[in-house]
Order: sequence, then C-alpha cells, then structure tokens
Amino acid sequence: MLGARNSVGTGYASAVYKGRLYIGTNQGLFSLTVPLTSEPHPRRPQPVTGVAGQIWNLRVIGNRLLCAADGGAYVVDGGRCERIGELEGTWNFCPLSRHPGYIMTADYKGFCILHDDGKSLRLHSRLDAIADIQSGSFLENDDGTIWICHWQKGVYRVRLNATLTDATITERYGKDNGLLMDDNNVLCRMNDGLRISAVDGFYKYDAAQRKLVYDKPTSIIFNSYGVPLKIFQTPDNKIIAMKAHFAAMATRRRNGRYDVDSISLRGITDRLQLGLGDVSQLDSAHTIVNHDNGFYIIGNKPKAPTDDNRLIIRRITSTTKTDSIVYQATLAGGNVNIRLPHSLNSIKIEFALPEYTGMNNVEYCCMLEGYDKEWSRQMNAPYKEYTQLPRGKYTFRVRALNRISGRTQEVEAAIEVLPAWYETWLAYIIYIVATGLTCRYILKIIKRRTEQELVRVKAEQERQMREQEIKLQMEREKRKHQLAEIRNDMVLTGNMVWGRSAGTAGRTRN
Repeated sequence: MLGARNSVGTGYASAVYKGRLYIGTNQGLFSLTVPLTSEPHPRRPQPVTGVAGQIWNLRVIGNRLLCAADGGAYVVDGGRCERIGELEGTWNFCPLSRHPGYIMTADYKGFCILHDDGKSLRLHSRLDAIADIQSGSFLENDDGTIWICHWQKGVYRVRLNATLTDATITERYGKDNGLLMDDNNVLCRMNDGLRISAVDGFYKYDAAQRKLVYDKPTSIIFNSYGVPLKIFQTPDNKIIAMKAHFAAMATRRRNGRYDVDSISLRGITDRLQLGLGDVSQLDSAHTIVNHDNGFYIIGNKPKAPTDDNRLIIRRITSTTKTDSIVYQATLAGGNVNIRLPHSLNSIKIEFALPEYTGMNNVEYCCMLEGYDKEWSRQMNAPYKEYTQLPRGKYTFRVRALNRISGRTQEVEAAIEVLPAWYETWLAYIIYIVATGLTCRYILKIIKRRTEQELVRVKAEQERQMREQEIKLQMEREKRKHQLAEIRNDMVLTGNMVWGRSAGTAGRTRN
C-alpha cells in the first residue's frame, strides 16, 4: 500500500510522468521516482510546489502532465506546478482527438476549451450553453461527440461546433429515455467504446438508432446490480470493476468469456475512494487504485489463493481480579475444554486466524451458547469478553472469514463455570438446617408469646370479673340501703298516721 506510512491523505488521482509517480490527495500533490521498490523504510513522497489543497485529477495529455485541483488547473513540471490562468477550481481534462492541441476541461463555473500551442496552455473559450449541466464526469466518444454524466440530471450527448466556441446538446438520457434513473449513472471507457454503468447493468450507444441499448455481454461479466460499477480496462485487456465493498478483476478467455476474480481484491474493498479521480497504471503489470489512506498498487495477474492458516483459540484469561491465564493454546492444538471456579467467572477469549496481508482482512463473529441469544456482528477484533458468567456449561463458537480467500472456518471451546461455595450441596444442607432451626426458634417464640398472651388475657378476665363482682356487690348494698330507707319511711309514716288516728279517737270519746 502506497502512502499509509507517509500520511499523504485520501488518495484521489495518480499518474506516471517522466520517470516519476505523481499522486494527488486531499492534502496536495506529491511525487516519487519509479520504479517503486520494497524497502524496510519506504521513501517518503515529496510535495510538489506551486499547488495546494485537494487534487481532483491528473492527466498526461501529449507531453504535459495536467493537474485538476481545488485551486485551479496546473501544468506539472518536475517538482513544481504552473497555474493555467483564468480557470477556477478544476475537475477534469479530456483531449479532443479531432482537434489536436485542444483540451476540454470543467472548472467550478462550467465547461471550457484549452488550447496548447506547444509553448503554453491558454483558455480558448467557455461553453456557456452547457453550463447548467456542469460535471467532472465527461468523455469523448469515437465519433467526436462529448458524453457528460450529471450526478443528478442524467447523461447528455453533446456536439461541439467547428471552432470549439459553442456546444449543443443532441440527446439526454435518463429515467424517461433509455435509463432507469437520472442519477446513479457512471461513464466508463472500454477499448471498444464508451459504456454507461447503471443500476441494472451496462448500456452503450447505438448510432444507427440514436439511442442507448442494453449491453448484456458486459453486464453479465460481473453480474452485479443495484449500484453502478465503475470499470477500467488495463493495458493487457483485463477489466477492473469497483463499487462500495466490492472489487473484482475479469480476464477474457479465448472463447470470449471472462473469468472473474473477486477473492484476491477483497482485502481492499472496504476503504476504496470511488468518487474522484481514476484508476491509473503504474506500469503494464500494475494498477494504482485510490484509497482513503493513500493508494493501493495491485498486480494485473493476481496470485491464486493459497490454503488459509488454521483458526485457533489462542488464550482464555480470567479478568475477575487480576489477569490469570486459564487456557493457552499449544502447538499440538486439540479440543478446548476448561472448568472455571466461580471466582474466575469473568473471562477474555482470544482467537486468531493469521492473515499476513493485513489484520483487517479477517472478520470474526462469535456466540456463547447458553448465554448469547444470537451471533455477534462481524468484527475485526480477535477477542471477546464475558463478565460475571453464572454457573453452568457453555460452548463458545467463533467463525472467521478470510476476505482474501473467501473461506470461513469455525472452532469452539467447552467452558464450564463451577458453582460458587454458596451454591454447593453442603451449602444447601446448611441452608436447610439453618432454616429448620430458625423456624423452630420462631415457633418457640410464637408459643411463648402465645402463652404469655393467654396468661395476660386470663388475668385481664379475672380482673374484669372481680371488678364486676365488686360492682354488683356495691349495687346490692345500694339497693339494701334504699330498701331500708323505704322501710324507715314507711314505719315513720305509719306511726304518724296511727298517732293522728288515736288523737281523733280520744277527742271523739270526750
């Protein structure tokens, strides 16, 4: 990989020119001499002066290297750049085969024509008639027409006038004319002409019918649909196809069919930079592709995949208090079967599938049967941790996908977490005895309190009975007293009556 150790930034464009490899990134333009060699300490790309900021494209046209950048258009000469006047931030360049010395370009204002008189490059004209379909994606077809792919409006076929001062749109292709969608289309060049890569495959222009026709032979090479492929043809007629998370190389056989290798390039698919720049050729045997941390150099003759290394569980470590190894893989390998005391029930399981092309080329997913409900998501981290596992028997399973070979392996480990001391039979017996003694003690207390309560109730009843008897006695005494008073009153009253009666009788006798 070119650039990863030198921090040149996200790779956008590259070109080989006069014995040097120029690479354009989001951090500027850099160069280094070719051929590149494998060294313990790779040479650092040297910055090219005169240009700064993001580099959108590099094109070798005639005997010049042109640079399209955020700051404008430049001619690159060795380690320095000279700006082409009157152009703003520039996207791309396209030489006009029917007009030698003239180059079509696109800057932030629209499309332009440059003229190279052999001494310098100057602005020839601005094509204001097509300014509203401004795009950095445009190519010249064999018939001299210009094809422009707008990111949102569709694909346009444009014809330039004889003096290259004006342009006319002859056809527009989109969802209402030849294509399924106005957006998500990509212009590609193959040796036998232009292609439009769409969501449902490839299209090419039929001049006799003046319309796009579906190109089934090209579409079935990769059988990839839903997202347009960006394709490039190498000097030895191989076809490289790329889209997000996919890269493949197709080699044509003598019978006209293609062998497609998507395995050898799997290691670079996740971080390809597809939006800007183009694939370029380092030499006849090596292709340079853009990456979000530099560039990848791939061989046009991929090596056949070899057998994978063996997936192993390397180590199991308890992380409960201090890291302590409870299992370590040996050269002999074999089944993994461990028993853990409950005090070591937090563990870290480390596994590995050695892949020396890069650690990110292996993806793992795992599951602890008896604990996890489903497989984990794919990850690059070669370990998994579990905390405070309950007692029980588990089976740890790990799968590894080698993205280079496309093969998947799986291994497993039997893990038993022993019960804690308070979960043993002896502990249960102690719990039962303690529970029985506790119940007995509680029953004694209840009985004692019940007896005490009965005594208290009985005493209370006796007290109440005594009070009732005293009360009754007092009532009887009170009644006796009242009866005595009544009798006394009656006796007194009787005496008085008798006395009066006696006095009356005496008076009568007298």
